[in-house]
Amino acid sequence: MIGFRNILVHSYSSLDLDRVYEILLHNLLDIEKILIEFEIYEEKLKKET
Repeated sequence: MIGFRNILVHSYSSLDLDRVYEILLHNLLDIEKILIEFEIYEEKLKKET
């Protein structure tokens, strides 16, 4: 997933949308875990302010 992130950030103009679909299809659990971590971090920030 890290390599994919680098492609998204640095080479977005030459993305292979079929490859993006395959990565999302087979790595959805990883993406869900990242979103959960974002939510936890957001809640932590809210409590600090």
